[in-house]
Amino acid sequence: MTTPGRPLTPDIIASILRHVRQEMAADLEAASVAAAKRLKKAHELAMRALEADLKGLGSTGLSSTIIERVAAGVEEALDGMDDDILDEGRQAQREGARAARTVAERVFDALKIARYAQPNAEGLLALIDIVDTPAYERWARGFGKAHGQIVAAQLIRAAGEGKPGRAAELAARQYLQRTAYYDAVRMVRTTQVVAARRGLHEIYRQNQGIVKGWVWVSAKDKRTCPSCWAMDGTRHGLDEELNDHPAGRCAPAPITEGYDDMRFKGGEEIFRELPRADQEDILGGGRWLAWRAGTFRFDQLSQTFTHPVFGTMRHERSLRELVGDEMAAEFIEDARRG
Repeated sequence: MTTPGRPLTPDIIASILRHVRQEMAADLEAASVAAAKRLKKAHELAMRALEADLKGLGSTGLSSTIIERVAAGVEEALDGMDDDILDEGRQAQREGARAARTVAERVFDALKIARYAQPNAEGLLALIDIVDTPAYERWARGFGKAHGQIVAAQLIRAAGEGKPGRAAELAARQYLQRTAYYDAVRMVRTTQVVAARRGLHEIYRQNQGIVKGWVWVSAKDKRTCPSCWAMDGTRHGLDEELNDHPAGRCAPAPITEGYDDMRFKGGEEIFRELPRADQEDILGGGRWLAWRAGTFRFDQLSQTFTHPVFGTMRHERSLRELVGDEMAAEFIEDARRG
């Protein structure tokens, strides 16, 4: 039950909503940085194993034999990271479950809720298991093959365009050092935040006498994507879960007795109050002009997609997806002209 205390005004509720997201982000950040550093060491070992093959691109050119050898080398080297990804994923899952319990405790305290059910850490972890699943295992074990195929496609394209071997070598190095590495980091980071969100949802469901539903809370800053702006402030039942994009920063804040009927500003209303320059930076010039022209609703900026591991997630719609190729080209040109 909610104990007597200060009345829950819209401003207080808005502060609590921000508090949920900020607490979760702060709880997870240090663990996320540490995981990225450990994965970096594993990735550096893989890159050292690839050194001879990559140098071969620059010295001998882009023959089919060299391309096949490099692709096989990439697969073998990055396959050495699969256990690291799985281990970091399990640790990220534990950190997420811990963060869920900590955030729930702080938020219920802020809402002046004295009594609530709090599952123990191991019990919560069992309810939100993500890593020890066939889908996660397939992703981790297929990490090397997936990136080997991408590098092979890049090299075949470079050969077809007549690019020198040295340029192809540099492009392959850049891809492996950035994209492949961050793919692993993003997977672990996403595991962490999804575990934290699922943990919070489980705690909310175990407190149905107190929690009536939840509100989607985004950061609402210049780094916030249009999809998250569109979803911010939307209300959901306990049978739904927040399904942000990979490595997203959004969090579910509980709707409890005392503010289930209260109105407060959501993402669209706050977005409309931003300076035009900020709105354009977030949406992009062409998409901003199309929105201002009324060619689509603000909520249409968000759409769902199916992630091979995490299931249904959300991401932003492009201008072309929103208005079609022909009209998109017109808005982009209008934005370019200023």
